[in-house]
Amino acid sequence: MKNQILVVDSGLGGLNVLRLLQKSMPHRNFIYFADEAYCPYGEKSTECVKTRVLKIVDVFKHVACATVLACNTASVCAGDELRQAYAPLFDVVLPTAYAVKQSGAKRVAVLATKLTVQSGVYESLLAKCGVDVTSVDCGEFVGLVESNAPAGQRLEVVKSHLSDICGKVQTVALCCTHFDYLLSEIRSVVGCNANIVSSSRALAESCVNALASNEQATSSQKGQTVYLSSKNDNVYKISQQTGLSFQPFAL
Repeated sequence: MKNQILVVDSGLGGLNVLRLLQKSMPHRNFIYFADEAYCPYGEKSTECVKTRVLKIVDVFKHVACATVLACNTASVCAGDELRQAYAPLFDVVLPTAYAVKQSGAKRVAVLATKLTVQSGVYESLLAKCGVDVTSVDCGEFVGLVESNAPAGQRLEVVKSHLSDICGKVQTVALCCTHFDYLLSEIRSVVGCNANIVSSSRALAESCVNALASNEQATSSQKGQTVYLSSKNDNVYKISQQTGLSFQPFAL
């Protein structure tokens, strides 16, 4: 029976999306799939990420009533193809670009992984609105989150990547769901005057707008969430780190 919403990310970043979905749709059932065995996606080839994400979504197609790609890199590499075969499917790119447009900024920094930066997808979408985009490869941020790096290290790495954009942009777009975990460090570097757009929040709002109308019809009981990781020897670590009960699911 298709009664679960599948949320996919390369690792822990998509948990930011999941929490927002759980809060807005508490009666829904979710499967969270962290593809830790292939994390980070941003350092893989486009074809590798596309093949991997297609495989994951296909495995859960018989139980998922909707799929959420809670990963910018996965959205860039596989979103269009998945949308044709596995509707309804929600990815990060268009909701994030829309949120940036709504900010009204004309100078925007896009913080993303290498594959997302190389795709040029945000430059292409935002250029149509006259937005000047500076893309910054911040793939190193993913490792900081996954390894639960200490605060001092996190701040130093963020500074090393973002010092060049300080005072030069009006909006900073966090185009990787992992980056929400570094929000305080990013804010301390770019300053309080810069508007920050979270792709996690933009995606979650898009999903809720589309799915919440059926929320009350699903069940009167609180929904359940299953947490899965593709990396068996990492399950205990991420369970301890997140406080969630991840289960191994080799794929």
